[in-house]
Amino acid sequence: MGLAGISVAPCYQGSKGGIYFILQNASLVAAYVGKRYQILNPDEHANLLRRKNKNPYDYRPDIVHEALLQIMGSRLCIAGRVHGVFIKTDEGILIRVEANTQIPKTLGSFCNMMAELLEKFSIKSKGNYGKLLCLIENPVTQHLPVNSRKIVLGNKMKATDRDRDMDTNFSAN
Repeated sequence: MGLAGISVAPCYQGSKGGIYFILQNASLVAAYVGKRYQILNPDEHANLLRRKNKNPYDYRPDIVHEALLQIMGSRLCIAGRVHGVFIKTDEGILIRVEANTQIPKTLGSFCNMMAELLEKFSIKSKGNYGKLLCLIENPVTQHLPVNSRKIVLGNKMKATDRDRDMDTNFSAN
């Protein structure tokens, strides 16, 4: 059970090893459109955003949706090694997504779920087995294990940002 050429250590229920994903600068902006609270996206709300002198392509919930689908469907998650996902929005809202959360396959359903989350502050599982998604306090570092290694990946980062201590990078944003 491993990737070609990469051995994966066995994961036991009691083991503390695992990974947390942090998605920074997520474009999850909610607004009342008509009588409904919705996540803005360029496919449905381009005209509304242009009327407000906003660039519609700055509002891309599809990127967060695709990233979550890939993370939750990954071998790491299936093996139980993903302990959670944190999403930090452009507006500074921090969201915790539990590893056992089923992400909707369609963008519309995902946007409806996120709009409900931003309106109600949490989404509980059916059968009262806890919260699957919830808004939490910033900074994200207070929700990570102490002395954990932080690896930041991104295409817009400078080499100096990668070399610097990641605690300041996470807590400043």
